[in-house]
Amino acid sequence: MAVGHPVTPRQAGSAFVALVRGEPEARRLWVRAVRDYVQLWLMTAPLEADEAPHLYAAGLALEQQFPDADLRLHVLNPRNYPGIDPANIISPDAEEIPLRPN
Repeated sequence: MAVGHPVTPRQAGSAFVALVRGEPEARRLWVRAVRDYVQLWLMTAPLEADEAPHLYAAGLALEQQFPDADLRLHVLNPRNYPGIDPANIISPDAEEIPLRPN
């Protein structure tokens, strides 16, 4: 039996984009549904550890918008992945949601 989501990955991603669009360190966003939760991966510019709390706060604000959804935000700071592109750890079936108009 398939588990339904109270929010689609695209809806969650679009709502998250609205929260972080103005953040210059936010670079790329991917989303996907996994069984009973939605994963979001936010790629950032290289940040010091104390420069990311507002991005996690945006994740909390997203959870308040969709209180019945299980949302899991992963902030991918390149400083935490020396020698690799953090985008390589994102599931290949994730959908990229543009943060800004092209």
